[in-house]
Amino acid sequence: MPKLTYDEAVERLASPSTWCEGAAALAERKDPHALVPVVKAYERKAEGTNVQCLLDAIAKLGEGADLVALQAGADEDGRRALYHAMELLPADRWLAALQAGADEANAKTQRQALRALAAQRQTAAWIAAMVKLLDAPAEPVRAQAIESLGRRQDDVSRAALRDHASKETSPRLKAMLERAIAPR
Repeated sequence: MPKLTYDEAVERLASPSTWCEGAAALAERKDPHALVPVVKAYERKAEGTNVQCLLDAIAKLGEGADLVALQAGADEDGRRALYHAMELLPADRWLAALQAGADEANAKTQRQALRALAAQRQTAAWIAAMVKLLDAPAEPVRAQAIESLGRRQDDVSRAALRDHASKETSPRLKAMLERAIAPR
């Protein structure tokens, strides 16, 4: 059987019955641009469908890929899909891009960047990134930072939350902070 072209492989992603064939063909090409259509296929998963082949293709396509550079040329929906890829492929190298994604104008794209940020490995660099977001102008961004840091029981996170509590202006976020820093 001849190899599928890029477009033919992307077409196969439209249906669960052929998406494994399309995902495998795209992964074989090792073109990181294929991450966007594969992630979008993964997002369309239905209950009871096997998505492992899509996850395998995402992992292979993301291996060593510069998702940040890909975002530079991507449209809004492409950036959202790449943030989702970053969620599925956690790495400290995405932290700066995800922090920048917290400023996305589109709420759906911003939510995906925040979800991806929350899903990263909780390294020292991740903690530092979340602490910076406590001072973000947008309330949803600060809420995510409070929620993420509030789940941790380390001294650095708790101290950052205590320090931020006096500056927080939102009553809802003040309540979140009180719960997060309350003795357990």
